[in-house]
Amino acid sequence: MRPNFVFFGEDIPQDAHRQAVEEARACDLMLVVGTSGTVAPASHLPGIAKDFGAFIVEINPERTEISRRIADLSIAESAGLALPGIVAVFDDLE
Repeated sequence: MRPNFVFFGEDIPQDAHRQAVEEARACDLMLVVGTSGTVAPASHLPGIAKDFGAFIVEINPERTEISRRIADLSIAESAGLALPGIVAVFDDLE
Protein backbone atom coordinates (compact mmCIF):
# COMPACT_ATOMS: atom_id res chain seq x y z
CA MET A 1 0.00 0.00 0.00
CA ARG A 2 1.42 3.40 -1.01
CA PRO A 3 0.71 6.60 0.94
CA ASN A 4 -0.77 9.57 -0.92
CA PHE A 5 2.31 11.83 -0.92
CA VAL A 6 5.49 12.34 -2.90
CA PHE A 7 8.67 10.88 -1.46
CA PHE A 8 11.90 12.89 -1.54
CA GLY A 9 13.50 12.53 -4.97
CA GLU A 10 10.25 11.62 -6.72
CA ASP A 11 8.58 13.79 -9.33
CA ILE A 12 5.40 15.66 -8.43
CA PRO A 13 2.47 14.45 -10.56
CA GLN A 14 2.15 16.74 -13.60
CA ASP A 15 -1.47 17.70 -12.89
CA ALA A 16 -0.66 18.67 -9.29
CA HIS A 17 2.33 20.74 -10.43
CA ARG A 18 0.31 22.48 -13.13
CA GLN A 19 -2.45 23.32 -10.66
CA ALA A 20 0.07 24.61 -8.09
CA VAL A 21 1.61 26.93 -10.68
CA GLU A 22 -1.85 28.18 -11.72
CA GLU A 23 -2.74 28.88 -8.08
CA ALA A 24 0.58 30.66 -7.50
CA ARG A 25 -0.07 32.89 -10.50
CA ALA A 26 -3.58 33.73 -9.26
CA CYS A 27 -2.99 34.31 -5.54
CA ASP A 28 -2.81 37.69 -3.83
CA LEU A 29 -1.08 36.37 -0.72
CA MET A 30 1.16 33.35 -0.27
CA LEU A 31 2.17 31.98 3.12
CA VAL A 32 5.43 30.04 2.93
CA VAL A 33 5.58 28.06 6.16
CA GLY A 34 8.46 26.08 7.63
CA THR A 35 10.45 25.24 4.53
CA SER A 36 14.04 25.75 3.49
CA GLY A 37 12.76 26.80 0.09
CA THR A 38 15.39 24.74 -1.68
CA VAL A 39 13.56 21.66 -2.99
CA ALA A 40 12.36 22.13 -6.57
CA PRO A 41 9.86 22.42 -8.10
CA ALA A 42 7.92 23.55 -5.01
CA SER A 43 10.67 26.06 -4.22
CA HIS A 44 9.76 27.95 -7.41
CA LEU A 45 6.17 28.66 -6.37
CA PRO A 46 6.86 31.72 -4.14
CA GLY A 47 8.85 33.34 -6.96
CA ILE A 48 6.06 32.67 -9.44
CA ALA A 49 3.51 34.18 -7.06
CA LYS A 50 5.75 37.22 -6.48
CA ASP A 51 6.21 37.71 -10.25
CA PHE A 52 2.42 37.83 -10.58
CA GLY A 53 2.01 40.41 -7.82
CA ALA A 54 1.38 38.34 -4.69
CA PHE A 55 2.47 39.47 -1.24
CA ILE A 56 4.78 36.77 0.17
CA VAL A 57 4.86 36.02 3.91
CA GLU A 58 7.47 33.57 5.13
CA ILE A 59 7.09 31.93 8.54
CA ASN A 60 10.31 30.23 9.56
CA PRO A 61 12.61 30.57 12.57
CA GLU A 62 15.62 30.45 10.21
CA ARG A 63 16.42 32.84 7.36
CA THR A 64 16.24 31.24 3.91
CA GLU A 65 16.67 32.30 0.30
CA ILE A 66 12.97 33.17 0.38
CA SER A 67 13.56 35.56 3.33
CA ARG A 68 16.54 37.14 1.63
CA ARG A 69 15.19 37.50 -1.90
CA ILE A 70 11.43 37.06 -2.20
CA ALA A 71 9.49 37.60 1.04
CA ASP A 72 7.70 40.87 1.65
CA LEU A 73 7.38 39.92 5.30
CA SER A 74 9.42 37.36 7.24
CA ILE A 75 8.16 36.14 10.60
CA ALA A 76 11.04 34.52 12.49
CA GLU A 77 8.93 32.12 14.55
CA SER A 78 7.93 28.51 14.39
CA ALA A 79 4.69 27.73 12.59
CA GLY A 80 3.20 26.51 15.88
CA LEU A 81 3.66 29.96 17.41
CA ALA A 82 3.02 32.22 14.42
CA LEU A 83 0.02 30.62 12.73
CA PRO A 84 -2.40 30.74 15.69
CA GLY A 85 -1.66 34.47 16.02
CA ILE A 86 -2.32 35.06 12.33
CA VAL A 87 -5.58 33.11 12.50
CA ALA A 88 -6.65 35.12 15.57
CA VAL A 89 -6.08 38.40 13.69
CA PHE A 90 -8.29 37.25 10.82
CA ASP A 91 -10.94 36.00 13.25
CA ASP A 92 -11.01 39.46 14.82
CA LEU A 93 -11.59 41.03 11.40
CA GLU A 94 -14.81 39.08 10.86
